[in-house]
Amino acid sequence: MNKLHKSLKINTAIIKNQFNNDDTIRYRHFNNQGIDYFLMFIDGMSNSERINEDIIKAILENKKIVFKFNIIKKLEDKILYSNDVKEITTFEDMFSDLLYGNTILLIEGQNTALSIDTKGFMMRSIMEPPTDRITKGPREGFQENILTNLSMLRRKIQSPNLKLEFSSLGNITKTKTCLAYVDGLVDKKVLKEIKKRLKKIDIDSVLDVNYVLESIKDDKRSPFKTAGTYEKPDIVASKILEGRVALFVDGTPIVMTVPYLFIENFMSGDDYYLNYYFASFTRMIRIVSFFLAICIPAFYLAIITFHKEILPSNLAISIIGAREGLPCSSFTECILMIIIFEILGEAGNRSGSGASTALGIVGGLVVGQAAVEARLISAPMIIIVALSAISEIMISNVKGSVIIFRFIFIILSAMFGLYGFIIAFLFLIVHISSLESFGMSYTADVAFHSPQQFKDSFYRAPWFKMNTRPVDMSEKTDRRD
Repeated sequence: MNKLHKSLKINTAIIKNQFNNDDTIRYRHFNNQGIDYFLMFIDGMSNSERINEDIIKAILENKKIVFKFNIIKKLEDKILYSNDVKEITTFEDMFSDLLYGNTILLIEGQNTALSIDTKGFMMRSIMEPPTDRITKGPREGFQENILTNLSMLRRKIQSPNLKLEFSSLGNITKTKTCLAYVDGLVDKKVLKEIKKRLKKIDIDSVLDVNYVLESIKDDKRSPFKTAGTYEKPDIVASKILEGRVALFVDGTPIVMTVPYLFIENFMSGDDYYLNYYFASFTRMIRIVSFFLAICIPAFYLAIITFHKEILPSNLAISIIGAREGLPCSSFTECILMIIIFEILGEAGNRSGSGASTALGIVGGLVVGQAAVEARLISAPMIIIVALSAISEIMISNVKGSVIIFRFIFIILSAMFGLYGFIIAFLFLIVHISSLESFGMSYTADVAFHSPQQFKDSFYRAPWFKMNTRPVDMSEKTDRRD
């Protein structure tokens, strides 16, 4: 790292060379008591009124304090009207603070500069996140400013044991990140491991938490995510209080938590604000929907292609009659309808409409009905694919995994019938069981260890029963104090 020089002329020359052809950088030279000052900030990222009043005016109007000795210390303690002033000695630190919205003040004869917090860029207001909508519970969601997000977390966990460790990622972007955890609850091995993986990230830019997630993932080839992503402070706070580590990335409202277990894919934020009977029922529905979305098209295809004899006679005759005269094989129409539903679903998502999900489903049914009337697709296939698509909506956390494994199931079932279906199902179970998340088994909450762990897995127990933390998640005793 290049150190700052005592010569203001040399420092300003280096700075202006670095930001050549950048018209957003604002410079200001001024003098007081025979001392030259050089101030710079970024237009649009800093508050000009604060700069004028708290820095320039404060220095120029000073007539009482003589700056013969300890000028840096006197500026910090007696002149500048800012609650956040820090000393920097390198160009790298200076550029990093400047590009984050701070104002930099250099003084002739000093090889130390002052970084003054004058951030003033526009931010999105706090609102309910579109991806985590709930029927009951807190509505606030994270936004793109990391400091605002951390303040929201602080409001949820008002404990001095909540630790926040800052660092930066991205060789060019220098994106600010923050690890959040509760000292005494966090598993030190997990904390050490995530710090180790973060240090190994060597990319030019980090613009979203997914850049980090894919870089530190345990099994990078698996379609299942092994780190949680959330947009709500209450959910992130609850994960941290169970002993997990959260990663905040500046510029994104999404926060990552690790370790992450398979059963968490089927948990919803309002599970903990609704009656536990209803919350348990809806969670089980999500789990069933996961297997329906993957399995039902392949199972139907295997039956009508290789095993019609196991169907009741009336049902078999009905399906055969519906397929009579169709130009496509069952495999072709199944793949075709799934692709059509996915295209319409994606079109609905991109439309920006509040009813994007309904648009995809209704559009698929309309297209399917037209295809049935034109004798291109059978009606039973429309029903099966529509049921799979609706089930997929229930489990958005694993949508990508569902799409990939659904095609694997369909291909194997089309080739080998129920034998292929069973092979695909066993492959799915073995793959999920083999995954880990930062040293913890991906299926830790569904593999039987003790009855305690099932209190918040397949179902949600009442709060007066959930007096222990998840198995192996926290370094502290499992009991919630």
